[in-house]
Amino acid sequence: MSSGSGSMEFTCELGNFVKQELGSHMAVTSSCVFCKVPFKDMTILKGRKYEVKVLHCLHSACGKCLEDILQKGQDTQCPVCDARTVEQNYNKFLCNFAENQDLDYRAVEASRLSPEEQFFVCDECVDDCPAVQYCAQCVRRLCAECSEHHKRSKASATHALAPLKEQKEYSLHRAAICAVHAHRELEFFCEACNVMCCRECIRQEHETHPYKLPTGRLVEEQRKVLQDHIHQLRNMGLVLQVRHQQLTNSIDGFEKELRASKQNIQNLEQQVKCALQDRRAQMLGEVEAFRDRQRGSYESRRAAVASKMLNRWRFIDFLEKVLTRGTNCEVMLLTGYISAQQLLNEDVLASKVADLALAATSEEQSPVSWSGDVAAVMRSISNMASCSVPGSPANRPTLKLEPADSGAGVRPGSLEMSRAPALLDAKV
Repeated sequence: MSSGSGSMEFTCELGNFVKQELGSHMAVTSSCVFCKVPFKDMTILKGRKYEVKVLHCLHSACGKCLEDILQKGQDTQCPVCDARTVEQNYNKFLCNFAENQDLDYRAVEASRLSPEEQFFVCDECVDDCPAVQYCAQCVRRLCAECSEHHKRSKASATHALAPLKEQKEYSLHRAAICAVHAHRELEFFCEACNVMCCRECIRQEHETHPYKLPTGRLVEEQRKVLQDHIHQLRNMGLVLQVRHQQLTNSIDGFEKELRASKQNIQNLEQQVKCALQDRRAQMLGEVEAFRDRQRGSYESRRAAVASKMLNRWRFIDFLEKVLTRGTNCEVMLLTGYISAQQLLNEDVLASKVADLALAATSEEQSPVSWSGDVAAVMRSISNMASCSVPGSPANRPTLKLEPADSGAGVRPGSLEMSRAPALLDAKV
């Protein structure tokens, strides 16, 4: 009992560890791997046989689901671990004794609540009469009549029978039936094959093998083997717990590093955004400064162009007025201006024209002099001597040639003209 209690304590410790580390929702729950219905929630009905089978991978399934799969002739594949079993004999699958005990005890409780209902049938008679007694030595559920025969039999006269309704939890067991001969119970243990056998198996397949009844020292030896297996599994469980804890610590460290990396990325993102904002502001400032410079340059150039356009317009306007309303002398003088401009190759024409236009409208006109090769114009003016202009004598212009130096004659390019104040009032 001490070894069994130690195993139960370890199982509880392992279960608590699983619940603590994996969460209560991941705790091991006894349920069918196929239909997912917990065995504790299976409905107990009168006259129905309930059984839980263990697959070769040690996962459990309800008998109905396993029978349905085997009837289809398919291999049994565990949905949990994907282990595949080719066995097609339903009886060769091991029973889950612990779950069967729980189901039987639930049936006992149901019979207590409903005394008129009978959830167990007799294991001895062929009439499936309601069972009322239980023999712990024979692992038999007996009806009233079979109970009397059981008491009178020499082989079982000393067995203690107890009412089924008075059975406690984990006290009920089911008789082990041979997987090959379904009508025979397992009674012997073949030491050569290490399996339980019925009488038919001993006479046929294990006739020459040593076999014994499962009692006394043989059972203790097999219990010792199971205890060794449990000890090995316990050591493996401890190693797995340590490994699980190491993996948990690794995951926690990874999560911390991940959170730190996320924070660093967020900080870097903010820094990049700030740098981009600063660079954007700097580039916008540079663009604004460049725009101002270009605008100022273009404005000044546009003003210069506008000024030149104005000067050209004034020159064109003056030329047109001279051509249409000027005297011959004025036309000739204007030609001299143009010739001098072309010879000097300087942009002084506009200023000269502007000066002439302004002088025509002023009250007092100052003499205008210029130098240049205007010999042809001078000869024409000398030949003309004087020009008469319609108007009063006070408004007539006087033209005269004066030598630049006494005794030197007339120097080409030296010409002086004086005009009356309002000579061009009507022309400009």
